[in-house]
Amino acid sequence: GSSMEIDWNSPETPLVACNDETCPRARNNVNYAPFFSEGGESFGLNGKQSKPSATDAMWDLFAWFSELPVGEIPLAGTYRRSQLTESALDALIEQWNNTILAEDLHAVL
Repeated sequence: GSSMEIDWNSPETPLVACNDETCPRARNNVNYAPFFSEGGESFGLNGKQSKPSATDAMWDLFAWFSELPVGEIPLAGTYRRSQLTESALDALIEQWNNTILAEDLHAVL
């Protein structure tokens, strides 16, 4: 958990201390993920890949992963109930412009 929370409603989304208002579900002012944390993922490119187009595609995927906004897209291993709602699914579909990708992620969560 963390004793700091990102204030998504303020400009530049600063970190603020957890309190009853900013972290209503915190315990002892520590905000815990209500589901689980995976501990991270690890990816690698095969140096012997014979198809440059496959290596380029994987590199583009890695770059895309690194740029995803953690607070909006649940791929960082921290999930909240709010990310499992129908409105969250609709927001992903709109943001990604890809219904299948958003529905697949929603089904996994």
